[in-house]
Amino acid sequence: MAKFLYPITGALLIYVILGYFSQIDVKHLGNVEDGHEFVINKEQGHQIKYERFEICQDFNDYSIFHADKYRCYNPIATAFFKNSINTTGWSFLEIETSAKYDPKVQAYAAGYLEGVLTRRLIEHHIHNVMSTYCIGRVDYCRKLREFMDENHKWTKEFLAETDPEDAYYSAIHRTYYQLQGVIDAFERRPINPRADFEFHDIVFMNWLGEFYDLSAKFNATTRVDRVEKCSAMLKLAPDNKDLFFSHVVWFAFHHMLRVIKLYKFGYDREKFPGYAVSYTGYPGILNSQDDFQVTSAKLAIMETTISLYNASKMEHTKAVGQFPCWIRSIVASQLAWTAKDWVEIFIRHHMGTYNNHWMIADYKLFTPGQPLRDETFYVLETMPGFWIYKDKSEDLQKNTYHASYNLPQFPEIIEYSGLEGHAKNFDPAGNGRIGGDYYRSFKAPRARIFARDHVKAIDFESFTKVLRSNDPINEEFAKCECENGYSVSAAISARGDLGVANGTYECYDLGQRNMGALDYKGIDHHRMESMSYRAWGAPPFDDVYPPFEWKTFEKNSNYRLHHRGHPEKFDFDFVEINWKTNIWD
Repeated sequence: MAKFLYPITGALLIYVILGYFSQIDVKHLGNVEDGHEFVINKEQGHQIKYERFEICQDFNDYSIFHADKYRCYNPIATAFFKNSINTTGWSFLEIETSAKYDPKVQAYAAGYLEGVLTRRLIEHHIHNVMSTYCIGRVDYCRKLREFMDENHKWTKEFLAETDPEDAYYSAIHRTYYQLQGVIDAFERRPINPRADFEFHDIVFMNWLGEFYDLSAKFNATTRVDRVEKCSAMLKLAPDNKDLFFSHVVWFAFHHMLRVIKLYKFGYDREKFPGYAVSYTGYPGILNSQDDFQVTSAKLAIMETTISLYNASKMEHTKAVGQFPCWIRSIVASQLAWTAKDWVEIFIRHHMGTYNNHWMIADYKLFTPGQPLRDETFYVLETMPGFWIYKDKSEDLQKNTYHASYNLPQFPEIIEYSGLEGHAKNFDPAGNGRIGGDYYRSFKAPRARIFARDHVKAIDFESFTKVLRSNDPINEEFAKCECENGYSVSAAISARGDLGVANGTYECYDLGQRNMGALDYKGIDHHRMESMSYRAWGAPPFDDVYPPFEWKTFEKNSNYRLHHRGHPEKFDFDFVEINWKTNIWD
């Protein structure tokens, strides 16, 4: 057994237990204070087996161990980690904490393990995503920083006065402890459970979704791309034999450094029915941002982003008295037992940033072969200062599907958002030009494709195929008065890289973009029993449309994007998630 001490001030040290020792190259490169780190695997991104790690307590002391046989008697947190980004498109992280310890310590330890194990990925993601974000937008970023600092100051003071037994506010506080753990480990600091509410690149990344709306509030001086990202569908199999639930994230290609995460906290399960939550996400970011989540309450949660075209509504967004979307989604998933619970918890302290069409399905209420019960499926749409939610179970049963594609569907939200006015900018006469219909909730290309193709999804394989579909050359709803006569954005799983550089299109969103479908995630009734799902970590490809490749994209476009740590070519097959952690014990 090899022992390496990770210097911690005072009596605090930590154990990190590394399983499968013979499969990896482990070197101690120094201590936390001199800026070195552990090299966990010299062949980054090609791991086949999981590695096991633990933060442990031994009497009153903590130490770091790297060993293949050592067993910790009192683990605070245990993690399994595998970086196989270069072979599957994903890395995998599972963290379980012990109920023997204070919940805030559990949360911090979970964050600390994540920061240690994914430090390299976090470094890459910060470089790829954040290093150029404020270039040309200095004043805007200054306003963002001031807004975040004010929100953190209020949050810290507010939480100090709340009842520690209040499940909602304690969950908020624990999440900030978890975030602090990630930051401390990333910065190689001593372990010290707390929440400083400091500003850091990792905090900035966790707020990234909020910026799509805050850019309107603060009048960004250069374009901040809307992230009208994601396609999603729920589909009832014939005779109600199954309920399929799937999400495809549309995002910028330099975000394709992906982590599939599972957190299982040792929290009070009566207060925290979502004690275990899994999602597809990104290094160092504690919420999904896709969003696609499954919980131990057998809830499946996903969203597609919707845009606000009436900037005056941003007056409802305040730094004081409100929590950002990212942390409210985490807390809702931990506390909710039902779909309605999730919605009503999520809208508390609503900030009105990162506005979405949310879909929540309660698989506890689904019985194969039986009609859908009330409360099985809820839809929520948010705007600054306004939201609507409804039980849509009856509609899902009647129509057999529900699709979402970055446009609001409640008439009140459509009007509030200013969407139709935006559509008229590209089709003033309402003649059905794709440039205008692209922004019309029930005439948009994806709305029409879903309405036509959902009947093809009769089992999980065909359902997956529908969600991965991308054929703009032959797609009737992709035709436009534009370069090549079609839009590469008119697909359920679009590939913006396949457009023509400097092409002429009816609107910006129809042409070549640093944007596309990065993945696929799908779940059914059987998979939900183990909180497992199918995940495809690559943009769609086939014999006609080649896999996404960085050198090809850069050759055929004007984009020059950081993509450190990415595979060069994304030609991966799907994976079926099988957790090493026992979810239900």
